[in-house]
Amino acid sequence: MQLSGTDVGGWNVTVKPYPFLEDADWDPVAIVQGYDTCLGKTDIKRMLFDHFSSCGQIKDIKFQRSSIGLASVYLYGEGAEDKVLDLDGSYMGGCKILVKLIPSSGIYTVHPRSRHLGWPRNMFQFDLSRVEIPKTLGILDLNHNGIIGSIPVQWTGTPLQIFNVSYNRLCGCIPTGGKLQEFDSYSYFHNKCLCGAPLDRCK
Repeated sequence: MQLSGTDVGGWNVTVKPYPFLEDADWDPVAIVQGYDTCLGKTDIKRMLFDHFSSCGQIKDIKFQRSSIGLASVYLYGEGAEDKVLDLDGSYMGGCKILVKLIPSSGIYTVHPRSRHLGWPRNMFQFDLSRVEIPKTLGILDLNHNGIIGSIPVQWTGTPLQIFNVSYNRLCGCIPTGGKLQEFDSYSYFHNKCLCGAPLDRCK
């Protein structure tokens, strides 16, 4: 901060450090559904900004190209991820909203408090092999998206009760063990090249 107080073009300047977060890799992204889609994008953005402003500093709000009914709220701040999850099931403009959480970094870590991860029919595109889920997750439904990669072997230790990754672009062998073989082929079919029980044997 040696330049603070110096003269620049006749102006006395004050220089302060930018408040970077210590945990810059964990900038949460809130995935929001359930709000009134009859409103215009400008009105919805304003409502989302007001509703999530208590969670931290909002960097951007974007809508999925395929649907105005799915919004991503990019934000950061101390404790932002817990504050975001507290808004799941809250009411915005008279509508009960569904809020899920993903980080904006390369590793998609599902928050440890999550017991239900349901993002079906949203046209999401990400690498499933880079997704980390809590060992207590009971429901995982990602059908009808554009998800690539493979099913992580670590998921065999998760006590899943409902599981569906059909209609994606997944490849590789379905890991053996745990609950993954207890689901029928409908939980896995219409992928690019998934194989192994309950689908056909891997070649």
